[in-house]
Amino acid sequence: MKMQPMSEYKIEEDDFGKGMWRVTLSTPSTDEKKLRALVEQTKKLAKDKFKNVSSIWVNVKTENSVANTYSAMAKVALDDKGKATTGLNEIGVFEFKYNVDETHKTSTDDIQKQIWVIVQMMF
Repeated sequence: MKMQPMSEYKIEEDDFGKGMWRVTLSTPSTDEKKLRALVEQTKKLAKDKFKNVSSIWVNVKTENSVANTYSAMAKVALDDKGKATTGLNEIGVFEFKYNVDETHKTSTDDIQKQIWVIVQMMF
C-alpha cells in the first residue's frame, strides 16, 4: 500500500482522558488525500504519546482560513472500549468526514486583498 504524502501540521488542542484522545490539528492543506494521511498519522502519534488509548477523535482546521467549520473530522476505535465510546463497529478503521468547501480555501489574506481592490476602485 502506497503511503500518501502528509501535509505539515500543528497540534492546536490536545486532550487525553479516560482512554480517549481528542486532538485538533491545523494545516494549510485542503487536499482530501493529505488530510486522510494526516488523520491516519494520529494513530502513530497516540501510540508514541500515550498508554492505553482506546479511541482517537480528530478535528482538522485549515490554517488562515475564513471557514468556521473543520475541514475534516474523524474518529477511530483502537480496542473494544474504543468501539463503545465511538459507536464504531471496526477496530483501527477511521470514520472520516471531509468538509472542505470554498470558505476553507479562502484565507484572511484573500479577504484583505479583495477589500483593498474595492477601496481602490472607490477612489
